[in-house]
Amino acid sequence: MNYYFDIETTGLNPFEHKILTIQLMKEGSQIAIWKLWEEEDEANLIAKFIYSLKQISKFDTIYGYNCLKFDVPFIMSRLACKQSMNCEKFQVLYNRDWKDLYQYLGCNYVSLDKWLRVFGIERGCSVTGADVPHLYRQRKFAGIEEHAREDVDLCQELVKKLRETRESRTLERVTEMTAFALTLEKEAEKMPDSVSRRLCIFYEGRFLKDSPACEQPLT
Repeated sequence: MNYYFDIETTGLNPFEHKILTIQLMKEGSQIAIWKLWEEEDEANLIAKFIYSLKQISKFDTIYGYNCLKFDVPFIMSRLACKQSMNCEKFQVLYNRDWKDLYQYLGCNYVSLDKWLRVFGIERGCSVTGADVPHLYRQRKFAGIEEHAREDVDLCQELVKKLRETRESRTLERVTEMTAFALTLEKEAEKMPDSVSRRLCIFYEGRFLKDSPACEQPLT
């Protein structure tokens, strides 16, 4: 069974910022979302998530984007800051089959939104991750929740696209071309010719052509 996971935070430093939401969705089911503004404190928010995580088999796969470099370490750090980390919680977080799409796709500093564009997946929510801390301070929680839910849905959609791409033998070429396009885009930013920049950005949408197979299948 597959699950999809994400968190929203007030920033990138777990020693200065906090978790606002944790999202977890079983494939084919509704999203479970734990929200800080509905809990007594952050430690209670994380404890409820870990209880649900504990019910997931170690043989089930949990997908996320950059989850092994950011989300899971952030949760562990926040537990430590709250003096709420213990051996049981560590084992629950550690002994799960996390599959990080960021690492699978090359670990090359490409954002989720860039991959969504590559695979023709469109966002419907206007709220971005950068907006979340501002919305929290303004107590506009509905916008945060809408963004949080969409990120999990998009993670599931990206996994579907990757499976289709694997079957059509294109993923390795997509990864190579993305890295090349990013380099090209950076060079174009130095040019005064705005047409060159437009061509580089347009180039991202032309990856899925005559590509060889990826060595590692996405289960």
